[in-house]
Amino acid sequence: MVVLKYYYAKQVFSDNYDFLIRSVTSDNSTYLHTHDYIEMEFIVSGTGKYMVDNVYFTLRRGDIYLIDEEHTHCILCDNASKYFTLYFKKEFLKSIFPFEDQNLDAYTAFFEDMYDPLISFDDEHIIKTENILQNLLTEYSSKKKEYKGYISALLCELFLEMWRAKKAKSNNQSNKNSKVIMPRITDYIDAHCFEPITLTDIAKLYNFNQAYLGRTFKKNVGISFNDYVEEKRMSQIVFQLTTSNLPVDEVFRNAGYTNKTFFFKKFKQRYGCTPSEYRVKYAYVPEEKGK
Repeated sequence: MVVLKYYYAKQVFSDNYDFLIRSVTSDNSTYLHTHDYIEMEFIVSGTGKYMVDNVYFTLRRGDIYLIDEEHTHCILCDNASKYFTLYFKKEFLKSIFPFEDQNLDAYTAFFEDMYDPLISFDDEHIIKTENILQNLLTEYSSKKKEYKGYISALLCELFLEMWRAKKAKSNNQSNKNSKVIMPRITDYIDAHCFEPITLTDIAKLYNFNQAYLGRTFKKNVGISFNDYVEEKRMSQIVFQLTTSNLPVDEVFRNAGYTNKTFFFKKFKQRYGCTPSEYRVKYAYVPEEKGK
């Protein structure tokens, strides 16, 4: 039977200070536990697993685990592991504003805005982050005059490093997602190009920020969203002009154009002639049987 331990903030915090940091070196796994305060772990060395809410992560140097209130977690060590552990009360994190956006506090940034329990650093930032944490530990342990102010400044620096790593991870995932989703978007446009299609509609349909989708579409496809829609519409128009007997007015209205003058101008800019001239020049005439 798995024993779930519960810890209370009053057992952890003292001196009327809602923050604690310690350095741990151990080859023992921790009990599965939860608590009514926030925990953060920075892995310095060691191998094993970190479990958060029944999801297992492989321990790696430079990883930070963020554990919100009431989330079950534990460390499963394969050998001696070293890590920094930080404890906060939620109110403490909500009082720290390390970002240019002064309405964004540390708790909201990491626990409410797309919460992810794992943040990973590259080699360059591992050393920098480890130094920040060591300075935090020194200040917390020595409790020199004005140490709380210095700790607040160091935490702001730490959270900024974490924020950059989080955004880099998010951007990498977005780039991967955009490569997967972009063919679906272009397929959708190809199939519905005669319908009123706007960037706003597609952004809502595929759950993208409109401005981001516009930039990403052009980056992946090579032309803007509006140019792509127009290109597909024109391709379908010339197909109908050359393979059907539909009147020109009906063809361009079927394509969603309502202004004849505007359509003729766009068509001539693209093909160098009017729709009727294009039809005469390129119309498909099937061969008669027997010839």
